This record gives sequence, C-alpha cells and structure tokens, in this order.
Amino acid sequence: MMHWLFLLPAFATPPTAETFDLSRLDDPRPWQEQAQVLLDGPERCIEVQGTIRVQVSIYIPGGIWSAGGQRNVVAEGTFEGRLDHGVWTRIDATWTDAPNDALAYMELDRFRPIVGRIPKRKDPEAAAKEFEADIKSRYTADEIVGMGGPTDDSPGSMAITKKGDRIGIHIDGGGDEALGLLYDVLEEFDPDGTALYVTWQEDKQRVLLTESIPLSKKDTFTVQVMFPNGDSPTQLDVVFPKRFKMENEEDAEMSVRDAQLHLRSQSTDLGVVPGVEGASAVVRMYGFTIGFDQRVAYRRVRACSNESP
Repeated sequence: MMHWLFLLPAFATPPTAETFDLSRLDDPRPWQEQAQVLLDGPERCIEVQGTIRVQVSIYIPGGIWSAGGQRNVVAEGTFEGRLDHGVWTRIDATWTDAPNDALAYMELDRFRPIVGRIPKRKDPEAAAKEFEADIKSRYTADEIVGMGGPTDDSPGSMAITKKGDRIGIHIDGGGDEALGLLYDVLEEFDPDGTALYVTWQEDKQRVLLTESIPLSKKDTFTVQVMFPNGDSPTQLDVVFPKRFKMENEEDAEMSVRDAQLHLRSQSTDLGVVPGVEGASAVVRMYGFTIGFDQRVAYRRVRACSNESP
C-alpha cells in the first residue's frame, strides 16, 4: 500500500559548519540543469492532492455618471492528479459552486499549474467550436462582451459575458490568457541570449542561480532559483518588467503589467516535489482591464500506485 506524504511548511535548514566549495560555482550550467526539477517535478511518477484558488478581478472604468470600480470573481476547489516525469497524465479539479446572486461569477474547466506540462488537446479547434456554440446558446450577441479561441500562443478559449448587472468569466481548456502569457514567455525565450551566473550567499547559506532573459529589445525578465546549502533547489521566483507586451503582439490591449511567478518546493524521499505556487498578472483585453491571480497548494503526495516502493 502506498502511503500519502503530508506536505508541511518547510523550515529553513540550519547552516552547515562546513565551508562551501566555491569551485562548484565555476560552471553555472549544472545548476541550471538541476533547477529544471522545480518546473518538471521529480524524475518519477507521483500522485498529488491539493487546493486551488483562482481570482479574476475586472476593473471597470468610470464615466460621467459613474465612478467605476472593481469586481472580484473567485473560484475555489480541490484537485488531484498524476504527474509522470514532468507530464500531467491526469489532473481533475472539483470547484465550489458560486452563489446564484453573485454579481460576477466564473466558469473554469481546469487550471494550469506552474509545475509540469499539460498535453495539448488533440483537436483544439473542435473544442473551441464546442465552447463557442455553448456560449452562443446561452447568451445573446449583445450579452457576449468578447470571446477568443485557441492560437499558437494560447491553448484554450475564453469569453466574457454581461447579462443585466451580472458579469461572467468563462474559461475552457486552460485558456487563461493572462497566466498563459507568462508560461509562454518562459517556454519561448532564446537561451542563447541569456545571462547566467551563480553566487554563494554566505548569510543565507545557499546558492543563488540568476538568469536574465531578453523579453524584447528593451526589456528583460529574471529567473532566480535558490539551493539551500548548495543542495536540491526548493525556491523559484520570476521577476518581470512592470509592464511589457509579447513580441509580435501589436495590439496595446494585450499589454501585461504586474506579472509574477513564484514556486516553493520541498526535498523529500520522493525527490523535489511541489509545495506552493502562485502566478498573477493584469492584462488589458476585450475593452476590460482584467487581473488574474492563481494560488495552488499541494497538500499530499505519494508515489504512483504502479511504482515499486
């Protein structure tokens, strides 16, 4: 029988008495390769359970007769899944129903974790057509504020509706446009143009890997990975410019600001497993300014049932 490993908040490891071998910093590439385990998970199959919270904030501009404002839509639930050598072969979420009298609500079919890769749909165009038909069957043309389908940069679909005073956010196939942009940035950068270096932080007893990556001709973003005591990595932070646009994106309405990614993992007997992750951004689209914030907490993890102990 495979037992669950409960993930608890990780406490800082006491500094070692040994002097760190600074010659290990001469070549940053091994540290870069080792850091990949944070985004892929352990080199084995694990089953996980946890909680998920997604918040969409709609910023409504003021006018002559109104002061404008902000509406927050929150989706919360639990999830379970199987992560096999960096690929999600199963990930199922159970969402808490929103109150019927809520002025804003969200329909979300699944979420997109930072850790691991979700295989693309075999026929994204067919899924997009089904999503579009469903929205049009429930809302009139005047009630559909905006709707977008899959592209090379985004795997899913999204629609915004307004029925009376009630605003709806509908996301299908991991089509969370704002967070998707952040992941696409990480996946599409040119590694030949990066600046990579590692340092030993004596006061914190850890190795810090810093990678500066060109985002455009004038902007860069930074990935920082921490290795406590020079051992397995357990922390990743991505620092984006205050505002940026994706390359080849001419429409100013797709500008992104206040984007950030954070990941905290734990080193266990199963390897480095995800603990807590967060991603957020504010994007201008469909005439709305929309903020996205996703928080994922991995509560329990165990080896897959078909693996040997």
